[in-house]
Amino acid sequence: MNTVLIYSLFVSIVVLALYPILRVAISSSKAFAFNRAVLLLGMSAALLTPAVALLVPLENAAVAKDISIDAVAAGNPTPAENVLATTVSTALPFIQLIYFAGIAILLSRTIYAAARISLLIRKSRKETFGGHTLCVHTEKGIAPFSWGRYIVLSDDDRCNAILSHECRHIGARHWIDIAIAECFCIFAWYNPAVWLYKNLVKLNHEFEADAAVISSGIAVSEYQHLLIAKAVGNRAMPLAASFATNSRNFRKRVLLIGADAVSRRRKWVTLCALPAIMAAGAVIASPATAEVLTSITAAGISVTPSSEPAVGQTVAEDEQIQPIDATVLPSPIKEPDLLRNLISVAFSSSDSKLPEKIQIHLNVDEDGQIKSVTTDHDSNPNVRAIIDEALNGVRFETTRQNGRPVELNLNLSVAVK
Repeated sequence: MNTVLIYSLFVSIVVLALYPILRVAISSSKAFAFNRAVLLLGMSAALLTPAVALLVPLENAAVAKDISIDAVAAGNPTPAENVLATTVSTALPFIQLIYFAGIAILLSRTIYAAARISLLIRKSRKETFGGHTLCVHTEKGIAPFSWGRYIVLSDDDRCNAILSHECRHIGARHWIDIAIAECFCIFAWYNPAVWLYKNLVKLNHEFEADAAVISSGIAVSEYQHLLIAKAVGNRAMPLAASFATNSRNFRKRVLLIGADAVSRRRKWVTLCALPAIMAAGAVIASPATAEVLTSITAAGISVTPSSEPAVGQTVAEDEQIQPIDATVLPSPIKEPDLLRNLISVAFSSSDSKLPEKIQIHLNVDEDGQIKSVTTDHDSNPNVRAIIDEALNGVRFETTRQNGRPVELNLNLSVAVK
């Protein structure tokens, strides 16, 4: 669940960067096919940019900071567990609950809307018009709309202009864009820019369909009066390309119908989307974002509590540490006591003069192989020899974070019995 939430946040960052630029480029533009392509590419970029930018942070999240096995196992905060990590770890369950509850509510609303449209189509009288299925209903207050291959309207709304308008929606398959935008809104429902982006997609559809009606020979003033009579005040069906519109979009539609074509130079504004995407990717891949990412992903790591006695503490005869024969150990993050057990046995069987406690630092690669080992007593040849012998041939199970093998830096404290 952490991965979905993180990915959603980063998609939102890209949409926030793109929306102002695309709004300027597309608003009042009559290059409808170009606008549509740019909007679809923008949604694709919003999905792909985080996936590319996160490759490095996700792979290296575990090596951003050293992991102290002793502090983690004992449940004490490590130097790496700063205020941010603590705050994220505490708030994360509530954030996840709110986020996924929002998704569940919107998904339920979408399913309900689809079921309502299907029921209305099923109850309607079916006719054929221009190779499309015309569904004529008797309900009041529902604006004409198209959905898939169906045109749905009442007898009172039947006229050539409205039929031409809805035929254009069906011919251009605008329902596909609306479905994709609806999924975006469900996935990142908390981001206002995502909803504005969806509105921009639908508005461009209406511009295109309005232009198709005017090009069919209907007078501009006549069609503007039709919009006033039919498009305002009636309910628009969610998920559908509806003839109805809110007051703000209505004004834009009426003005654009009678407006001259905007200079093609406005298309060049869309080139600004490239540095915007790069800037969003830089934010996603920045060290500050990687720190937040590490805090979120680390919240799901579970560690077995340590049962090592404190220095100088005695243990019963039947509780003495027993040697470990296996050389393939579980991940030291999940089972730190096994690694400590292995090293403690080596020290306890030595007759050499040794310090009472030794701090050990290990670097373990993605395959679980020990790359390097250092201690705070490397100057003592006995310590070095015992450590090398104890860890000779030892390999760990691969540690994964978000499904990816990760490299680990481990700090381990061993009390010499």
